[in-house]
Amino acid sequence: SNVFIVFLDSTHSEYSWKDDFKPKFLPYAKSINYLSLSHLKNDLDPIKNRYKNAINYIDHLFSKFLTTLKNNNLYDDSLIVFTGDHGEEFFEDGALFHGSHLSDYQLQIPIIYKLINNDNKPNTVTTHIDIFPTILSQIFPNENFDHFYDGTSIFNENRSPYIISAKQRGNFTPNELLITKNDTRLYGKINTSNKNMRFEIDEFKNIGEENIESEVTKAFEDLIH
Repeated sequence: SNVFIVFLDSTHSEYSWKDDFKPKFLPYAKSINYLSLSHLKNDLDPIKNRYKNAINYIDHLFSKFLTTLKNNNLYDDSLIVFTGDHGEEFFEDGALFHGSHLSDYQLQIPIIYKLINNDNKPNTVTTHIDIFPTILSQIFPNENFDHFYDGTSIFNENRSPYIISAKQRGNFTPNELLITKNDTRLYGKINTSNKNMRFEIDEFKNIGEENIESEVTKAFEDLIH
């Protein structure tokens, strides 16, 4: 058996596709001028269409890949994961592109599994760190590899209910966090002043009925002590 990890870069700036691919979404921007983007809030459709065309191109490539597997009788025995590294925002929440703040537009991405050993479809929130534990749980169903990883298999019934996202800070350690549980969002910072690390809550958004503020604070304190 072989493992292939393929990176498709078309949806990264400047959103590209091959010359022989016919763009579907028109009109689209021929290029992206980053110096003038702040003045284009009311005229983003050409840039959005360029992004959609790049997505459509990746969809085209992925379709060819799946067809090749099927034509060579490899599809049924293949374990496939398709995902993205981040979302892309177009001023829906006050910013453009990605990496600027912890919003659903920038964070939420698809993680699509084509599995081979399990018909069960777990109803769970997942993230990138769960991918390899899930793959190994399919290849070695009687083994548990979760202790090797920060994530857990999506089939693990004892999965943590939390998803933690961190805002990038370049070469510095991230200290702004978004903690998610179901429909609840908890935004905060890690404060390391006076050599006493603690999680300070900046904003609490509760779309559902669950209040996780106290339990998250306690869990963080238990983690660092």
